Amino acid sequence: MLTNPTLDLLHALGLHGMAQGYKALEANPESRSLDHAEWLGLLLDHESTLRQQKRFETRARTAHLRHPASIEDVDYRAHRGLDRALFLKLAACDWIRTRRNLIITGPCGVGKSWLACALAVWMRNLLGTCYDLQGSGKRVWIGRFGAFVRQLRFGGETLAQDAVG
Repeated sequence: MLTNPTLDLLHALGLHGMAQGYKALEANPESRSLDHAEWLGLLLDHESTLRQQKRFETRARTAHLRHPASIEDVDYRAHRGLDRALFLKLAACDWIRTRRNLIITGPCGVGKSWLACALAVWMRNLLGTCYDLQGSGKRVWIGRFGAFVRQLRFGGETLAQDAVG
């Protein structure tokens, strides 16, 4: 079978991951020893991985997090009253599995929004995505306290909250 018509057809069908996998397998001389089922399996792996990556990136963009934060970068030495053990316990995300909410409070300028974003990014990486955790419909919401109250009034589900008071 000719390579270019096959690649064109894969792209026309929207199977861009399989097309990338096909190119990679064609360029690798060791792949010639694979049988058809192994080739197909590798192509499907490429397609599945690309689709998961695109979903992840789309949902991460939709989350509109204000800070590119990560829990690995949290400075526990700063004077903000942050308990390292408690924060790492929150990072385990057991509070999500038990359907609990999280409200981060504190004085202005101590990094409440940054900590909320760090937890949201961590949840996205640990549980699936920031926007829709494992397809369960649970969402991470970060915002001001007044908006939080309005969200509660209208019955929205909230998992992470940056409360500024």
